[in-house]
Amino acid sequence: MANETDLADRDLRVLELVEKYPQPIVTTIREALYWADKNQHVHYRLDKLEKRGLVETWKDEETETRGHLKPRRATTTEAGAALLNDVEHDEDGGSVEERLEWIEKRLEQFEETYGAMKRRVVEAEEELEDHDEEMCDVREDLERLQRLMEDEPMAVTAEEFTFNDD
Repeated sequence: MANETDLADRDLRVLELVEKYPQPIVTTIREALYWADKNQHVHYRLDKLEKRGLVETWKDEETETRGHLKPRRATTTEAGAALLNDVEHDEDGGSVEERLEWIEKRLEQFEETYGAMKRRVVEAEEELEDHDEEMCDVREDLERLQRLMEDEPMAVTAEEFTFNDD
């Protein structure tokens, strides 16, 4: 990116992404950057851009989240959009080494996620097998109770009927 401004290239890249996506959240921006490993890297850049009046940010109170923190959203201001129009864009996302390192990190994360998901699937399958066995026992008890009720309706008491408690 040919940068004639006093902003760092990474600041400009974050500004471009805020302009590109409609009201993106920090995580969306981070995932698009090869150099941002944590949301804090994006928050730092957004803070700098906001102090210069190039973006506006806010907490999205309406979005449901698992944690206690609401996602931070951003949009470019008129000044930010004007700056982007004046800056010559270059699609270079960093050196080949930096981009390869980013891809390797992401691949490691995907492998870890895949491994964790695979373990969860195996555990769920094992639990399902256990529940299937329990359901077979319940089904057998119900069939036995039904046969007893058909043979002598009203003559069966709870003391006479025992359940499989294996």
